[in-house]
Amino acid sequence: MADLVVDSEPWWTRTVQTVRDAALLGPVLVVTPSHALAQRLGETLPFATVRQSDETAGQAASRMAGSPGAAVLIAAGAWAGLDTPSRWRSIVIPRIPYEAPVVLDGKTESRFLDTRNTAVRRMRQVIGRGLRTPDAQCTIHILDGRFVHIAAFVPRRFATAWQGRKTFAEGRALEVTLTRYERDPSVRKKALAHHGKACMACGFKPKVDSQLDVHHLQPVSEGERLTSLDDVAVLCANCHRLAHSETPPLPLLSLRALVL
Repeated sequence: MADLVVDSEPWWTRTVQTVRDAALLGPVLVVTPSHALAQRLGETLPFATVRQSDETAGQAASRMAGSPGAAVLIAAGAWAGLDTPSRWRSIVIPRIPYEAPVVLDGKTESRFLDTRNTAVRRMRQVIGRGLRTPDAQCTIHILDGRFVHIAAFVPRRFATAWQGRKTFAEGRALEVTLTRYERDPSVRKKALAHHGKACMACGFKPKVDSQLDVHHLQPVSEGERLTSLDDVAVLCANCHRLAHSETPPLPLLSLRALVL
C-alpha cells in the first residue's frame, strides 16, 4: 500500500514503476476505473495488453498469449464479469474504484457512503481475481492513499492480519477548501435555555454542555434566513450525526423512532 495522492506526479511514477517491477515476477493485472486511465498506462507501458471498450476483460486476457514481453493486462472495470483464465501473480490498483458521482440539474446527488460502499464491493471483487483458490498467492499493490477509508474490503480470512498490522498511512499534508455557513453564536445559548440540556432524541443528559449540539432542522446551507428557536433542536453528538446521515436531515420524530 502507498499513501499517494492520485493524479499527482509521484503517484503516476510509482504506478508505472510498480507495474514494471511486478511484471518481472509473473502475470500482472492492472485494474483501472476508466478506459482513459487504462489507455494512458498502455501508452507508457507498450508491452502491456490493454482492454478495449468493446471487449470483456476475459477477451483481453486471451490476447495476452500472443503478445510479446511481460504478461501484463491493463483492464478498466476488471472487478466485474467472469474470471479471466490467467492466474495473476500481482494485481495493481492505481486508483480506488469509487463510483462516479450522480449529478442531476447541476447538483451532486451521490452520498459518500454510497460511493464508499461501491468501492468496498469492487475492491473485494478485484482481490478475488488474484485469490481464486485457497492456495493462491498474489501480491496486491494499492497506490491510492484513500484505501484507509475503506478497510472493510479486506477478505475475512485476512482480517486478523490486517487489523494487527503495525504501520498505518497518516500524516499526509492536504490542502482543503471549505465552505462555511455563518451561524449566530447566540442561538446555541438560547436553544439550551429554551429546550433544556438533554438530547431531544434519545434523552441523554450529559455532565457538560459541550456534549450537546444545536441542530438546525432545516440546514443553514440552504441559504440565508431568520432562525427561531422552533427551527432548532438540542441533540447529543451521536444523534446529531445520525440526523445528518440522510439528505435532507432526518426529522426529529424519525430520529426518535430510531433511537428510542
